[in-house]
Amino acid sequence: MLQAFAGGRLFGEQFGTGSPWAVALHGWGRTHTDFAAVLRGLDAVAFDLPGFGATPPPAIAWGSPDYAEAVAAAISAPA
Repeated sequence: MLQAFAGGRLFGEQFGTGSPWAVALHGWGRTHTDFAAVLRGLDAVAFDLPGFGATPPPAIAWGSPDYAEAVAAAISAPA
């Protein structure tokens, strides 16, 4: 089920019932749904990176450090 992370800055899906121990990040032009079959039954999370799937695009073009900061914020903050 789609849910918000990091205060609504990222969207994705949490799998399992415990704290996630794995994070799945999709490739360019893809979404969190790519991982549904693989993560089913695991304690994991798959995000829609900014500009993909349900997560809105950033106001300006991002580089790798910007995406890394967004994911770091999402995994360190409660859903």
